[in-house]
Amino acid sequence: MFGVEEVLLIFVIVLVVFGPDKLPDVARVLGKLTKEFSKVTYTARRTWDEIGKEMELQEARERAKQLEAQQAAEAAAMAAEGPDQGDGQRDVQEEAGGPKETEERVETGQKEATTSLTDAVASDKQ
Repeated sequence: MFGVEEVLLIFVIVLVVFGPDKLPDVARVLGKLTKEFSKVTYTARRTWDEIGKEMELQEARERAKQLEAQQAAEAAAMAAEGPDQGDGQRDVQEEAGGPKETEERVETGQKEATTSLTDAVASDKQ
């Protein structure tokens, strides 16, 4: 902050302006002013920190409310899709013609695969 030379210069100026008789009173007043200034800056800094923490807390609460609303909307959407119909299964089943037709296609595919395998084995034997 201040070097030794600056402090000595200030001391000499104060000594010349106020005189040696009033120097202790001036030092006492400067000490009180410094103490009051420190208290005010500490209080202001603490208040500023509290305001910042309160703002962060308010933002966290708002984010939590948004997350809860988003989760509620997703839950409502899942409930609207019906049980066990999440992740696009309903769309796949609708494109395939519904659950019964999908099951029939799987069974037909299995039968065709078995027939092809049987034919391949029979042709190898010949």
